[in-house]
Amino acid sequence: LILLDSLLQEIKNMETFNRILEGDPVSFTNVRHPFERLVSAYYNQVQSSGKTFDQFVQSVLMTANTTQNKQTYFEMNQHWRPYNTYCAFCNINYKVISKMETFKEDKKEIMHMLGLEDEEKRLNV
Repeated sequence: LILLDSLLQEIKNMETFNRILEGDPVSFTNVRHPFERLVSAYYNQVQSSGKTFDQFVQSVLMTANTTQNKQTYFEMNQHWRPYNTYCAFCNINYKVISKMETFKEDKKEIMHMLGLEDEEKRLNV
């Protein structure tokens, strides 16, 4: 999947972007439960630093709760940064918001929407 930032770099102006969205594309994104993201981030990114899980969660919450400006979110590690800071949930009317926990089933529906019934085909977007 292309993150919106990457997509916008390829699109020269908002007029082109809006034309794409007006064409009724099959737009989808994949998310993970916030608690699972935090646990995974802790085990894969933080645990070796000696911080406890509680200390890690408190630091994430403190950063998020004291943010006066969304720019601070962009400075957060991508593994625990809020999804809405980089996936444009308010700007794109996603047809499917897939969950990591149900991706196998969600993928079948997305493939059906695209007219691709063969599950083994890859989408290189």
